[in-house]
Amino acid sequence: MSDWFDALSKGRNLLISLAGMLLCLVFFGALERALGAGILDLMPSYSMNEVQARFEIYGADGRRLYALASVSLDLLFPISYSCFFIGIIIRLVESNILKWLVVIPMMLASVDLLENIQFCIMLNQFPDLSESQIYLASLTTMIKHQLTLGVYMCIVCLAAFKVFQKLIFKLK
Repeated sequence: MSDWFDALSKGRNLLISLAGMLLCLVFFGALERALGAGILDLMPSYSMNEVQARFEIYGADGRRLYALASVSLDLLFPISYSCFFIGIIIRLVESNILKWLVVIPMMLASVDLLENIQFCIMLNQFPDLSESQIYLASLTTMIKHQLTLGVYMCIVCLAAFKVFQKLIFKLK
């Protein structure tokens, strides 16, 4: 497994995963324009009324498009960003003790995939949605956003530590 993580930290693989992320983001923008409203993934949380209103705006064709994107485009996105973030973390850590931090982007991608499954189910069941179903999906989205923040904080802290280390060594 360590060899796989090390491979993700190579410049070429970082560029490929970054390109995958950016390409997905472009397509997500196009998806939102086609739907006529923002996607649930980006909302901090949502209620039954908000989901119903969005799904009505999307219309039947938009809901099918969003469901398709949830199991295709939004499958590629977590794979791309988790590979990118794992590669960055491996590049920034010099101690094997800190390599466990790659678990954070792995958890993020797993939660994101769970969220996508929930969206696909809700989009296909609409208008027969339950409060508990919406609550669970919203909770999953909130957890995803917290893990995203955790990944960003981890990378910023590791980068700051690496810069600090280099400055200390220059002063010696």
